[in-house]
Amino acid sequence: MSRQSLTDRYVYAALRTVPEEQRAELDPELRELVADRIEAQDADEAGDAERAALLELGDPARLAASYIDRPLQLIGPQHYLQWWRLLKLLWAIVPACVAAAVALGLAISGESVGSIIGQTISVVIQVIVHIGFWTTLVFAVLDRTVKEPLVEWTPDYLPEIPTAGGVSGPSRLSRGDVVGGTVTQLLLVGALLWGTFGSPWPWTSVDPLLQSDLWPIWVLYFAVVGVGQIALLVATFRRGFTWPLAAVKVALNVAFAVPAVWLTASGRLLNPDVVALAGDSATDVDTVLTAIIVITVIVIAAWDSIDGAIKASKQARLARRERVAA
Repeated sequence: MSRQSLTDRYVYAALRTVPEEQRAELDPELRELVADRIEAQDADEAGDAERAALLELGDPARLAASYIDRPLQLIGPQHYLQWWRLLKLLWAIVPACVAAAVALGLAISGESVGSIIGQTISVVIQVIVHIGFWTTLVFAVLDRTVKEPLVEWTPDYLPEIPTAGGVSGPSRLSRGDVVGGTVTQLLLVGALLWGTFGSPWPWTSVDPLLQSDLWPIWVLYFAVVGVGQIALLVATFRRGFTWPLAAVKVALNVAFAVPAVWLTASGRLLNPDVVALAGDSATDVDTVLTAIIVITVIVIAAWDSIDGAIKASKQARLARRERVAA
């Protein structure tokens, strides 16, 4: 096989992956590059030198992509970290919410424990796959259309270094924490709206899971509490964990937990028509669901309040240490 034939084939293979309007300009550049590499080879035969040069240059499609600045990866380094952080956040929140909704629906429908577990696992796996696929697809498109990073890195992202005794220095929430908390609050408000107006299982004609009397007063009330939680996240991001903000956190948790527990315990939350679908077990199902909701709300509110107080206490102690050291 002649030298010209190998070079022609290589250039052809490279150019066919390039937009037609760029081929005339790129053709001589590639041929010059191949010729330079051939001359640099230490080979007795011209054919051997040509083959060695082409092996050194590698896949012609990859070489052509480097000339026209075309990414050969699905998601490049520009957006990879944002993609991975968002994906982890969605995987941490959405499958758990879906699993709870599916399991609850199957339990009310009177399915057996084995059926509930099996179907819930199946749905969760599908949700995980869909989240991964659609999130990756969106970022793959962004990687080819948006050249600037979606979020500019700043020193605010740097983690605190643990001090002696394992206590971190004065800390603020990261941007990721703020985004994650905001998404969580929006999902909760969305779930409340869905539970009030939409069927818990869209593929059925079942009535809404929650009572319609929650609208508008209680739905709007909990939405305002959610907005307050988002504002608290932003304030903590800017000012760090302080005692005044810890007090606000406690107040917001009480503002959420007390009405939620009262509505649930007094039978004003769950739609009795939906619970009645359990048939003879309706009373037991209602009791179990009420207990689960009440305990969950109390535990989450208490833990979040205690966590805020602990972090404020740590920051106050470390601030005092710094003043003494200064």
